[in-house]
Amino acid sequence: MSPVAAEIDVAGGGASPHPPQRRHQDREITPRARTLPFSDSAIELCLTLKTLFNLPLRQGMGLVASLIKMAGLDWPVPDYTTLCRR
Repeated sequence: MSPVAAEIDVAGGGASPHPPQRRHQDREITPRARTLPFSDSAIELCLTLKTLFNLPLRQGMGLVASLIKMAGLDWPVPDYTTLCRR
């Protein structure tokens, strides 16, 4: 009997006491998606201010950038495509 047939008894319908080894368990698990630079709450704030003042999207981004600058913070502002996609 071959080693593969010894591990899985196909003819008898049962499995051997030694299950086949899984090679994928040795691999390192890594995320497939990129990490998002802006949190969902930051984007929601930008879109809420845009809607509150009835501004186009790019003017809403300018408003958020101005507020961040007035607060004296050096934070990045989500760009147009980030706001559109979420």
